Amino acid sequence: MAEKLTGNDIKIKSLRICKNKVILYLSNKEKLDVSYDTYSQYYFYKGKILSKEEIENIKKYNDSLTYFNMALKILNTKMISENALKEKLIHKGASIPICNDIIMRLKNHDLINDKGLILDYIEYGKEKCYGKYKIINLLYEKKFKKEDIDKIHFNKNDEINKIKKIIKLNESKYKNEDYLSKKNKIYSILINRGFEKDPINETLNIVLKKDDKNDLLIKNKLKKEINHYIKIHNNKFENTNELYNNMVKYLRRKGYNYNLIVSIWREEYGDFD
Repeated sequence: MAEKLTGNDIKIKSLRICKNKVILYLSNKEKLDVSYDTYSQYYFYKGKILSKEEIENIKKYNDSLTYFNMALKILNTKMISENALKEKLIHKGASIPICNDIIMRLKNHDLINDKGLILDYIEYGKEKCYGKYKIINLLYEKKFKKEDIDKIHFNKNDEINKIKKIIKLNESKYKNEDYLSKKNKIYSILINRGFEKDPINETLNIVLKKDDKNDLLIKNKLKKEINHYIKIHNNKFENTNELYNNMVKYLRRKGYNYNLIVSIWREEYGDFD
């Protein structure tokens, strides 16, 4: 016996099975696209009667299922934070309630775990010798919640050990710099790496010892470099200013500090217009 329509009922006039979906053509001239999973769940067939409430529930179920599968594909590619996943789903057209429901389902199955992922990023930051602020900025970039980030404790000794490692890696890089110049440049590197000022200064003062003898050696070495450059190139430039500028570029490429070059030039040759 055929199902009878009431005032609020809608009949499925026909169905079309497509490659990735099923299309329902309804008696109210509406066309409804549903996934195969939704099709299987509701057992649609030609002539089936649906109420308006049923159709709304079908749409919600289908949307939730579609975006849930989309979330799984995203997480299968890479693990991301709840907020980052939510942003991607909203960008694809998901509503906020559907996103919240999907996140809850994923959490219940331990398929998304912000706290565990934060620990992974902290470990990654340690391996890269990132300081506290750089790790925190990284976590904000990855859309983790502020309340979770605020709970992170950074061990002072861990930070100091990372600072020491960076100092050791960069000491030889500035072997032609005097103590103050070397200290300032390594300080800038550590600031850019996200470390706090106090542990930077504390560690630099312990690890980098001022060595007047070494500073004098560097200064004398630079004097010889300057005099040698002038001796060879003195007749190659039209004026002293041109000679000076090219000499500075040459010595900077060799790693000498600009202020020390200027200081020695003035000591040896005075100022020029």
